Amino acid sequence: MDEVKVIENIKQGNKEAFSYLIDKYQDYIFKIMLGFVHRKDLAEDLTQEVFIKVWWNIDKYKPIAKFSTWLYKIAVNTAINYLRKEKREHLFTDINKQEEEQMQQISIDSNFKAHRSFEADTKTENAELAHILHRAIASLPKRQRIAFVLVNYMNMNYKDIAEVLDTTYSTVQSLIFRAKRNLQKQLLKFMNNEM
Repeated sequence: MDEVKVIENIKQGNKEAFSYLIDKYQDYIFKIMLGFVHRKDLAEDLTQEVFIKVWWNIDKYKPIAKFSTWLYKIAVNTAINYLRKEKREHLFTDINKQEEEQMQQISIDSNFKAHRSFEADTKTENAELAHILHRAIASLPKRQRIAFVLVNYMNMNYKDIAEVLDTTYSTVQSLIFRAKRNLQKQLLKFMNNEM
């Protein structure tokens, strides 16, 4: 289906065309949100919020830029605005609670089933590493975090990321390089229990 026609139909209030657009892009938007908030339920809510914004603001889209770029900008801004509203401590508290519950469940399961102890240790270790990585990503400066999430969670190329961030290709290269360097430093601090 021709995307320009789909968008024109949406501008005229066609809900079937809008459903087509949701089906086409919701997995991408969900991945972006998950890259920022690291919680499936919250990423789903924010994905829904993005599409509500698209529905109400579709008249503002001008086909000068690719639709996907316009959509990704809305997604990134929605994620950043959410994170601004929520203090990081609250986000980390929620992540900690979830991980503690998961670890307790693993511990309970392993008490009843000795043969699962190795599996439980692996799951606990993986949960701890995921938590450390999420905290490190959250600690990145905003533009580095956006560029890092888009390249690693969305596999977007630098040119498209430059469009989303309204910047140059070389700036995106620099942001990704600095993000990786900062993540390495943060991960070393986390691993050494300095944070």
